Amino acid sequence: MNYTAGEWKVSESGTMILTEIAGRKVYIADCKIDLQLLPSEVIANAHLIAAAPALYEALKAIMATATDARAYEMINRYRYVLAKAEGK
Repeated sequence: MNYTAGEWKVSESGTMILTEIAGRKVYIADCKIDLQLLPSEVIANAHLIAAAPALYEALKAIMATATDARAYEMINRYRYVLAKAEGK
């Protein structure tokens, strides 16, 4: 899966997700404040999006090392989440 490399961070405004490539800011996403969402929800969404690459890589690492048969149900949940993240 290809996604923008680098550590994704939330801007000072709390609504934009960005990273840095070759010393330049690159904007990943902008969580717009909307009348239907509380500002705190928009900021929480931005933080969740910013954490997505780390969460994805952590799940991949767990899947690569998980061999315990007792963890079968969790492994299936991880597979579902990874597939969703990969757009499958």
